[in-house]
Amino acid sequence: MGIGRKVRLLTDSTRVDFYSGEPVRRIPISIFYPTKQEGSSFYKDLYDPYPEMLAKIYGEGKRERIEALDQLKAQFMNEAEPDRSNVYPVIVFSHGLEADRDFYLFLIEPLVNDGYIVVTTGHLYDTDVTLLPTGEVIKMKEGLLGEASFAERAAQIEARGLDMTYVVDHLKTLNCDPDFAGMLDLNLVGLCGHSLGGMTVLK
Repeated sequence: MGIGRKVRLLTDSTRVDFYSGEPVRRIPISIFYPTKQEGSSFYKDLYDPYPEMLAKIYGEGKRERIEALDQLKAQFMNEAEPDRSNVYPVIVFSHGLEADRDFYLFLIEPLVNDGYIVVTTGHLYDTDVTLLPTGEVIKMKEGLLGEASFAERAAQIEARGLDMTYVVDHLKTLNCDPDFAGMLDLNLVGLCGHSLGGMTVLK
C-alpha cells in the first residue's frame, strides 16, 4: 500500500479574509489517503509543479542545505489513484504558525499507513509561503510573527478555527467527490494540530 496526495482549494464565501481583507476566505487543503500504487517522491514535490520552491524558500543560499533539501525523500505520491475498497477514519490537521500544512509528513505518513485519511488545513497568510493549486504564491502577512496582543492572537485563532470548521463541514462534500466517493468514515473524524494549530483545534 502507498500514500496518495491531492490538493484542493476551498472557498468560504460567508466571510471576509481575516488577514488580507479579501471578500472571501480561501482555504487550501491537502488530502493524504491510501492507494494501491507503490512508489515515493521527495519533499520538494509538495510544491509541484514548482519543486524548486523548497530550496529557494528554505535553502537560505547554503549549498549543503540546498543539496540536502533536493534529495529529501518522502513516501507520498501526488495524484495517485485512491484505494476505494475500504472506508477510512479521517483526521483533520491544523499547522503551526509559519509552518507549511504538509511539512508534517513524519506525522501524516504513519497515520495513512495505519489506515487513516489525513486532511491538512492551510491557514492562508499564516504560513511562510503557500503554493495554491492555481499556481498563485501567497506569502505570510508582514509582521505576523512579531509581538501581538492577546486580543490579536485570539482573533487569529478564531479565524483559524473557522477555517477548520469549514474543512470539517466540507468532508461530506468530499465524500461524494468522484475521487473519494464513499471512502471517508464521517462517524470517525478526529482533529489535531501543532502549536497554534493545537489552539485552533481547541477553538
